[in-house]
Amino acid sequence: MNVLTLNAGSSSIKYKAYQVDGQKLNSLLSGLIEGIGESDGSWHHQNESKESSKHHFRNHEEAFSELATKLKVELKDYPIEGIGHRVVHGGNKYFHPTLITPKVLEDIRALAQLAPIHNPINALGIQCALQYFPSAIQVAIFDSGFHHNMPSHVRHYAINTELAEQYQIRRYGFHGINHEFVTKKAAEYLDKPSSTCNFITLHLGNGASAWHDRGRDFIHPARRPAGSPDHRPAIASLQRGTPRHRSLGAGGGDRQDRKRPARQGPAADSGGGRRLASWGDRYRRLAPQGTVSPPGLRCGAG
Repeated sequence: MNVLTLNAGSSSIKYKAYQVDGQKLNSLLSGLIEGIGESDGSWHHQNESKESSKHHFRNHEEAFSELATKLKVELKDYPIEGIGHRVVHGGNKYFHPTLITPKVLEDIRALAQLAPIHNPINALGIQCALQYFPSAIQVAIFDSGFHHNMPSHVRHYAINTELAEQYQIRRYGFHGINHEFVTKKAAEYLDKPSSTCNFITLHLGNGASAWHDRGRDFIHPARRPAGSPDHRPAIASLQRGTPRHRSLGAGGGDRQDRKRPARQGPAADSGGGRRLASWGDRYRRLAPQGTVSPPGLRCGAG
């Protein structure tokens, strides 16, 4: 199975493609389009070699159109069969990797009130992927999902309960895909079960958050807004499927990093595409034809 991961941010698109061969995951290509909507945008792409160039995309639709064209040419021998999307906010409803249907996409858009900068762009990324890769399985991985099991005394603020419920005001937790990923890698490095580890993990970018993993205890967050992880953690989340949910509860809206080069390193080959491959088998058994990509769907519509 050939898998593409997408992280559509407020002014950027990060992507990476993999070939899944049994238990082996082979990187095919990767890249970063940044500065979308700005005059000094750029495109960093790596296939057999690295290339960087200046590009001016007026909007995400233009960027996705050129990206899709490029991917179809360079991956002509590896047609994309599954796409994993990083989505910032799943609210109270979406915690685990979720097959995308029209209803799921509608809900992601509706949750823009909780993540007004990112969820609309995440939804646009999904919509464009549905248009350009209509036969691919589409899966959403929610950044807030990792933290959803935090207990009531951590989750709730000391405010009026009715107002909190009416406006969905609570501590959700963000950067969870990344916190889960680095916790797993640190435990592997120490050769210890992650359930026995006492970690503080840091997400440091345009915004930052800290998370304390101490067995099954939940600790309050330290955070400042924004920043977003790339898709390496999302791949790992796809692989595991049902993550542990122990959280600082860090939260807050965030703004996409823009002047950061495409990341490289061994963590990028963490191997989550196999999980999406199993989603593919399940989807083909359970989903009726046309469930994911309804007729008339166009990138940028709605």
